[in-house]
Amino acid sequence: MTFAEPVAAFGRTLGIEALTLDYRGVTQLLLDEGRALTLEATDEELLLYLAAPAPFVELPRLAAALAAANARRLDGPALQLGLRGTGADAMLIVLTRLAGRALSGSDIARAADHIFGWHAAWQAT
Repeated sequence: MTFAEPVAAFGRTLGIEALTLDYRGVTQLLLDEGRALTLEATDEELLLYLAAPAPFVELPRLAAALAAANARRLDGPALQLGLRGTGADAMLIVLTRLAGRALSGSDIARAADHIFGWHAAWQAT
């Protein structure tokens, strides 16, 4: 399945005229505050995930993140959470999966807004 057109359309919503996936099916947008938004194609879906610094995050805060990401409490696509690294290098990963059929740039933009909104709400806790 090709995601070239929806990814390019998403890029245009960001003011990026030629956003494409590389030969591995991945593109990454480096953002402020050490964050990165990645798009990654699989055979059937497009993964969209935010990696954000979470240095020295404590277990109760991670438990709160998992509770907040519970699909029954969300308006929007389901989120999956992960933690990469430890201590000062820890990164929180917030991922959603977008079905490949009839995917549009606006679908990707809505999913990105959903991830950023969830992350902002979690940071505020």
